[in-house]
Amino acid sequence: MKTRILCNLTLALSLSVIFPGVLFSQTNTITVTRPDGTKSTTHIRELSTNEIEAYEKEKAFDESKKRKEEKDAQYVECLRAAEENYNAAWVRDCRGNGLPDDCTLPVPIARRQDERYESAKAECRVQFLPKGK
Repeated sequence: MKTRILCNLTLALSLSVIFPGVLFSQTNTITVTRPDGTKSTTHIRELSTNEIEAYEKEKAFDESKKRKEEKDAQYVECLRAAEENYNAAWVRDCRGNGLPDDCTLPVPIARRQDERYESAKAECRVQFLPKGK
């Protein structure tokens, strides 16, 4: 059986400032009343400007990292789709010429397929990679 802890939170706020995800002031206190009636009071100190700036920088870094990871995943998916389309077009051209699926296409047709594939990969780079890569 889990022990239930009943909490009576009392916040004494003065000069409160609320930041997303962070609550601080000069005189925050939390009072917890346990099931046996005993009370415990904890004082929460004010966050310094440096701590707030560090928190905001870390949050911005995390968000930037998440956006980069999403872009990277989209880039990989784009390349996968380009390759899949290339392979499907190759098989279609082989069949269209009465050849087996893994045929060697005539040079002009193979060159056209390769150019389309390279163009699709370049479009993925333009769309999902930062400029200069």
